[in-house]
Amino acid sequence: MRVYQFRHLGQSRHHLGRRPERVNEAAAAAAARQEKPQSALQARRLGGIAEATLQLPEHAAQMTPVTFAAIGECMIELSGRGDDFWQMGFAGDTFNTAWYARAILPAQSRVAYVTALGDDPFSERMRTFIADAGIETDRIRTVENRRPGLYAITLEAGERSFTYWRGESAARQVADDAAWLEQALSAADLLYVS
Repeated sequence: MRVYQFRHLGQSRHHLGRRPERVNEAAAAAAARQEKPQSALQARRLGGIAEATLQLPEHAAQMTPVTFAAIGECMIELSGRGDDFWQMGFAGDTFNTAWYARAILPAQSRVAYVTALGDDPFSERMRTFIADAGIETDRIRTVENRRPGLYAITLEAGERSFTYWRGESAARQVADDAAWLEQALSAADLLYVS
């Protein structure tokens, strides 16, 4: 049985293009941990630190092996650009980490993103964006009649404020198919979760 351990140092949301050293910190923390798991999936959140341990059987269905996989939710981001003008992008802490991993790992390293998207045009745009970044999308499930989560960033007295719309997010169902999830996670050397 392979054991994957990961640790997220609860930093706030980062913007793409900044602070790639956080990926190295998370990878170093994951590699340094040697605890034995007590159950198939353990997770706990202590202040700004989230830890989890996942055990998968060696005979788990195999996907193409990857060096690094991140599991989580990539969302539609709306950033205010002045009077009622908004810029749309895609972001989220786990996706940003996959982005940075792809940027700093050697070209032959494979990076994948594990999530669920809907069957709508925004989900297709997001899937294309992820693939165009060099991140593998074979671990992205499609959930009918769902869509990506959305958040808007506003500025108030120089401080960013976030408003979320996630009730119908496809990513909320990423773990609903246990066999698919086991397969998606089984072929990663390093797994990142937030």
